[in-house]
Amino acid sequence: MSLACALEDAEPVELRDLAGALARLARAAKAASACVQSGGDLPGTLVHLRDATRLFQRANARLEDKTVPATTDNLRCLVAMREAFGRARASLRRVRSALEKAAPDSPGAMADFLLGVWWKHDRDPALLAGRETGPIVAELRQRGLKRIAVFDPDGKPVEGALVVPNPYHCRAAIAHYGWPAPERVIWRILDATIPPADLAIAKDMVQEAVDGMRVSNNTIDLFGEVWALQGMVNLPHIGTSPKIRMYETAFAGKPAVIVATGPSLSKNVHLLKQLKGRALIISFSHTLKAVQAAGVDPDVVLALDPEDLRYHFDGCDTSRIEAMILGATVHPGVFDLPRKRLITFCANNHVDAWIDPLDSNVLSTGGSVACSALAMAHWFGCSPILFIGQDLAFTGGRVYAHNTVDDQAVVLDHGPAFQISGWSKGYSEMASVAGAMHSGLDLALEADGWWPGTKVRTSTAFTMYRKWIECYLSQHGITAWNCTEGGARIANAEHMSLFDALERLPSTAVDAGAVFDAPSGFDREASQAKMIANISGMIERTREAVRIVTECQGMALARRAEDGPALFAKSKELQRYVDRIPFIVMACQKHLASHDDVDNEDIPAVCAAALENYALVLEKAKEILPRLEQSLLRLQGDLPARTAA
Repeated sequence: MSLACALEDAEPVELRDLAGALARLARAAKAASACVQSGGDLPGTLVHLRDATRLFQRANARLEDKTVPATTDNLRCLVAMREAFGRARASLRRVRSALEKAAPDSPGAMADFLLGVWWKHDRDPALLAGRETGPIVAELRQRGLKRIAVFDPDGKPVEGALVVPNPYHCRAAIAHYGWPAPERVIWRILDATIPPADLAIAKDMVQEAVDGMRVSNNTIDLFGEVWALQGMVNLPHIGTSPKIRMYETAFAGKPAVIVATGPSLSKNVHLLKQLKGRALIISFSHTLKAVQAAGVDPDVVLALDPEDLRYHFDGCDTSRIEAMILGATVHPGVFDLPRKRLITFCANNHVDAWIDPLDSNVLSTGGSVACSALAMAHWFGCSPILFIGQDLAFTGGRVYAHNTVDDQAVVLDHGPAFQISGWSKGYSEMASVAGAMHSGLDLALEADGWWPGTKVRTSTAFTMYRKWIECYLSQHGITAWNCTEGGARIANAEHMSLFDALERLPSTAVDAGAVFDAPSGFDREASQAKMIANISGMIERTREAVRIVTECQGMALARRAEDGPALFAKSKELQRYVDRIPFIVMACQKHLASHDDVDNEDIPAVCAAALENYALVLEKAKEILPRLEQSLLRLQGDLPARTAA
């Protein structure tokens, strides 16, 4: 049967499909429970139980966001499902209990216990802490688990697993697996001789990886298309400007001050004048107005968010800043602001690899400009690194410092939750992109305050950023001074007033302009030519994808049964091209993710998903091509004649 014919005969998903899948799960759970009692072939029975579980998950996923009519048939299904669910739950409890008791007996029993029955074998990884994990890794892989990492202080290779010897690298080990992002991780300690402190760090890194990937995945859903479209427009700037990677250790041993946006900045921003020329002063776009109002021009202004941040610069003189350091996918209007120097970087790490593969993993990021600023100062070799305005809390019930562009935003207390009110006009105008996420209630948390013995009110996001900063400082042994004089306490940083820090800083001279004028290994013409070749390749691959997807659509619409095998083959060819144009996948990720759980044996569902994806790829490709072509023309028109030839 061809894809098109299957689609034509497909019926809409109804509740009886889910009821049937749940009944099958209940029967498989009962069989597994009986096997436990009789001492039969439990591993073999578990295979059938896991298959039934996956079918139930897929049937359930197909009903998401759909309204089920209150028909007699659906009401019968609900009653049957309630009974089946009760039976399945009781049987699964007995199976779980048996697995837990048998786990220590053998590597196979341990593997069965760790996997349970709900695990997504192609998505959710395991991280095992211990030595001599090879037998368990082999059993897990035999059961279909594809993502396995091992934390072994000795670093001995294990076939079928990614091994890391450093507990801080456990985060990268999980993040390494990329798309599709894990929903959870098996964490198991198998070696009592590993120091508890290392195990605690490893466990925190695992949780941070899952949380970070979840946030990253949601962020790509929200901004993926914006990143792709804005990145296309920015390619000429990126191709003709130095990159952050060229300034490794360029400020080695020189102090840096990261000027964040927290309410406590108002206490000591006036002291920045005494730091000018003695330290590298790094400001965010959001902080620039407050810093210049204090009579100081920062050496660096860092911007990486994709929203239209031009309102951050209203009333500011960007031409006095030594370097504008911009993420590759920021709003194109920010690239056009007056400036002395422009330096670019891939703010979204591997997600931006299509722009510049060599620059995509230079800076770590914890999801915040504050995290990126710390990673950048560390990359520059700065020491010590000072924080001011780094509250990571709602000091005094406020969100931002006085004289910042959103200084009127306040926190409305609702007991266990809070709400932010009073956003600026500039922020409100970009609410369709990001501000909407601040319109409702968020969970309020507490953290230790900068002042000993105090507590401050903070948020889930602030807490995630703070923990990332704390881990980064510890992992890299960074000398950091938290001179915020308010907000949350940052572990692994020394806390002191900015006045005291001024007394302790060495008498060094920092000429940021001279350093930024001498990037290591930058050849503007060669960089420009490389970007021209890069864009030309993107255009060629995108045009070929358009040609293939048009053929696929034509074959599907023809509805000829004999076209089925040819359509499958053509779809595979299309996938090979799509894999080489990740900017289109990024722009479509939210839609593509909705088909993750489609059962490959459910031909109608596969057909519907495939045809929707064809249309989506075609739509995005036709939107992206003109931007790529325009960027190519801009670059070619600016090339010296000998290079253009």
